[in-house]
Amino acid sequence: MRALARKSEEELVALMDENGTLERLAGKLRPQLEKLAAGAAPKASVEEDMMSKFAGQLTLSYGGLDSFFGGLEARIGAPQPQVAEAMEAEHMAHAESSVPFCTGNYGVDTTTETEYLFVCAPDFPKALKRLGRTRWPRESDALLQDRSHCREPQPLERFVKAAEVRNRELERTHQPAIIREEIIAARLYTGPLFEKYNAVLRGVSTSSTYLRAQLIQLCAPPGTHEEYQKQLAAESKTAFSTALSQCQMFVTTLHGINSAIVKTGKLTQATKVYRGISGKALPAEFWAPNEVRSTLPRCHSPAPRMRRLASPLMRPRPISLASWAASRTGL
Repeated sequence: MRALARKSEEELVALMDENGTLERLAGKLRPQLEKLAAGAAPKASVEEDMMSKFAGQLTLSYGGLDSFFGGLEARIGAPQPQVAEAMEAEHMAHAESSVPFCTGNYGVDTTTETEYLFVCAPDFPKALKRLGRTRWPRESDALLQDRSHCREPQPLERFVKAAEVRNRELERTHQPAIIREEIIAARLYTGPLFEKYNAVLRGVSTSSTYLRAQLIQLCAPPGTHEEYQKQLAAESKTAFSTALSQCQMFVTTLHGINSAIVKTGKLTQATKVYRGISGKALPAEFWAPNEVRSTLPRCHSPAPRMRRLASPLMRPRPISLASWAASRTGL
């Protein structure tokens, strides 16, 4: 070893070359380098690969920090102080309240007023008679073959009673209780009306022609969508604002949903969740990190904790919306 230490670098290379040491070293080194190269793609290639998995004809719309700090009120306005009365009027007294629509997930043919009474009616037979129906709307046979899983009307008081357990938990942590109006709003969201509520949140402040049209088609009186399309074809700059003024925006109800989520969220364990994405492209805001490295969906988004319950194409993301100021509604 002392003799080798006295040799120059050139002499060591020549010696290793003579006895085949360099060849054996290269033979052992090459397979390891190949493995390293296969698992260490350049950063740009990894990002391009990720983006390709979320490609689609329709680009999703995400909010930034301005949406987060502005909260729900900046998007749709303030709720009415008489919450219960306002929620009832939003569902029972608008020109679109009795207009039929069909949900895309389970094919439920229903109306806004039908869904409100499904949740709130104290007497279900009288409510059906008022609607001129013999039974409540159910999921289609084709989209829900196991009919034992079809929804059935449940009295509101059952949910009010169940909320007492959660309210005791909130009370122990000195948090405000869940109130009746929030229970109603949350129940309404779990039914077919989620499509209208999300259409409002997605379409009200977007430049997406598709999302705007979806909002008008679901939440405006008959004929509004057709007129909107005519105005678009004529390149009218006020086509959307004119149509939007005729839409039911469910402002107080959306605040109630948001408040219910915020309150029950205080009883939820913080954990990673998954949101399924299929056939849609993620927007530029999703890939560009901001100060808090977060994006904000523009609507309430279901996100299970178990990956297998989300769609085949998925990515974890934040799902919270800003809290509403309960004191401003007199609650």
